[in-house]
Amino acid sequence: MAVENVIKIQAKKPGGKATFEYIIARLEKGARDASDMKDVFSVITPWIKDTMRHVFSEANPAGWAKLTTKYRAWKAKKGYPVTIGIMTGALRTAVSTKAITKYKKKSMLYQLNPAVSGMQRGTAKSRNVRVREYAKYFNRKRPIFEYAKEFLNKKIKEFVEKYIADEMKS
Repeated sequence: MAVENVIKIQAKKPGGKATFEYIIARLEKGARDASDMKDVFSVITPWIKDTMRHVFSEANPAGWAKLTTKYRAWKAKKGYPVTIGIMTGALRTAVSTKAITKYKKKSMLYQLNPAVSGMQRGTAKSRNVRVREYAKYFNRKRPIFEYAKEFLNKKIKEFVEKYIADEMKS
């Protein structure tokens, strides 16, 4: 009778922190712990404000259409900054430093503050128009919050991925 050399490989079921069950349990715990997100919102609010200030910078991270040569020259001649969206600075201030924020347990409101003083003035279309109305006009051509929304979603995703990776190491 011949004896066969048979090799049997048995896979041990993974256990511990590398299992899907463990990851799911941690995510469920996180969801339970996230029943009141006010603390999280208060932490990310400065990120949003900084991002909104950056949106209105020469870096133009939102990729807005450039100012026309004629309008850029007019702004420079009148002594205004040639940065897109900045004439008096009221719009930038209204959506960053003095933006309205309200926190609820599972939601956050972040919006332009229409009470910010300062008039957008200069061109025929924007002469003596309050910040709220100018923001509507400006937003039609250059969406104000889109870049910030995408940037913050990316940052939050990176944070969550790092948190999960750190949890699996410990």
